[in-house]
Amino acid sequence: MKKDWFYETAYPETTIGLKIKEKLYTGKSKFQKIEFMDTDSFGRMLVLDGVVQATVRDEFIYHEMIAHVPLCAHPDPRQVLIIGGGDGGVVREVIKHPNIAKVTLVEIDSKVIELCKKYLPETAQALDDPKVEVRCEDGAKFIADKTAVYDVVIVDSSDPVGPSTVLFAEEFYRCLSNSLKKDGMLIRQSGSSFLLQEPLKQVYQTIHKVFQYTTLYTAAIPTYIGGFFTFVYASQSIAPTRFDSSLIAERYARMSGKTGYYNPAMHQASFALPNYLEELMPR
Repeated sequence: MKKDWFYETAYPETTIGLKIKEKLYTGKSKFQKIEFMDTDSFGRMLVLDGVVQATVRDEFIYHEMIAHVPLCAHPDPRQVLIIGGGDGGVVREVIKHPNIAKVTLVEIDSKVIELCKKYLPETAQALDDPKVEVRCEDGAKFIADKTAVYDVVIVDSSDPVGPSTVLFAEEFYRCLSNSLKKDGMLIRQSGSSFLLQEPLKQVYQTIHKVFQYTTLYTAAIPTYIGGFFTFVYASQSIAPTRFDSSLIAERYARMSGKTGYYNPAMHQASFALPNYLEELMPR
C-alpha cells in the first residue's frame, strides 16, 4: 500500500494501481494474507497475498464465464464441484441453473468465507443456498477418492503459489478426471494470456496429458492484469467447440437472474483464440 493507492504485487515488472477510499480489513489466516478495500472505481475489493481476487464492479465477468460455459454446454448437469471460490461468486452463478441438484464448494480457507460474507455479500450470500454444501478442507485431498460423482468440476483457485500449488499437479487432474461422470467437464482459471504465458502453457500441457479434449477460452476482466484472461476447458468425451447452439440458447433462457457478460454469442466467441494462444496448445 502506497498512500491511498493499492498496487498489485503479483508481477514485479508490471503492476496495476487502484485508488483506495478506505481499508476495510487487513489480517492473516492460517494460509494467506487477506485484505478488503473500498476503491473509487471498482467498489469493494478482495485481495489475497497482494493479488486482486474480486471487485464488486467486475467480478460478474469472471464468475459468469467460469460457470455458464460448462453448464450451458453440458448435456445434463446435476452435480457440480467447485474447488476454491470461497467468495461465493461461482456458486451464485451455478445455482442460476434450475437443473442443478447440488453444489459442493471445497475451500481450504474458512476465513475467506467468513470475511466475504461480511464484506462481499453480493457473492457470498449464495453460500447459504440450500443446494450448496460448503466444506472447508484441502481440495486435492477431498477429490482423491471420488469416482464418477460430478458432472462439472470448476477449479477457482488462485495462482500456483502457497495453498494453491497442489491444485496444479498432474496427479490432481487425474483425480479430477476420475471424479467426473462419463460426460463430465472440467474448467479451471489459467491466468493472464500475456504475463503468465509459461505457467499457462504448463498447466494446459498438464491437463492435456490427462484429458481427451482440452482447449482454452478467454474473457476480458478489467482488474485482472495482463490482457485476455484465460480458462482451460477439459473433458474425456465432449469436444468444447462442437457447439449445440440450440441447447446453449435453451439453457440460457431457463436461467434465473440476469447475466452481465455471458450470453450464447459470447459463449461461442470466447473459444475463438488469437494465434499466439493457439501456438501454446499442443494438439
